[in-house]
Amino acid sequence: MPQENTLTEAEKREARERLKEKFGARTRTGGKGTERRKKKVVKTAKQEDKKVMSAVKKYSPQPLDGITEVNMFKDDNTVMHFAKPSVQFAVKESFVIITGIPETKELKELLPSIISQAGPQQYEYLKRLQEDMKASAPEGAAGDKKKEEIPDLVETNFEEVSNKA
Repeated sequence: MPQENTLTEAEKREARERLKEKFGARTRTGGKGTERRKKKVVKTAKQEDKKVMSAVKKYSPQPLDGITEVNMFKDDNTVMHFAKPSVQFAVKESFVIITGIPETKELKELLPSIISQAGPQQYEYLKRLQEDMKASAPEGAAGDKKKEEIPDLVETNFEEVSNKA
């Protein structure tokens, strides 16, 4: 047996008004013409990497083995350092692909091994850095190095001393 609806039209309207006040205009959850929920798509780095690598495949790059690190110098005297990169090269297009985990480091953090890779702009920065270090070093520090010279050898025969013991 179907239940009979005991609410009058006025009571139904009042109940609908209260629901609108409580939940807003979107009280409809289903039926014809309702909005569908939009799926939230979260892009990950892996998905982007796959897209990039599939686009790069058309250039048919060849892997370059034996490269242990890659350093890219930026204008703000920082270095993008790849410790163990995967390097590929497309000969026809002169196209280099470097994949790996980059670390952004200051130029002075990678000294002295980075000097042979530095360009003219980085040399200027290194000269300024060296001048700043000389200016900031106390004068007594330079004098202390002279005092720390190797002492003169004592004129004793070490073999005789070791035989006595």
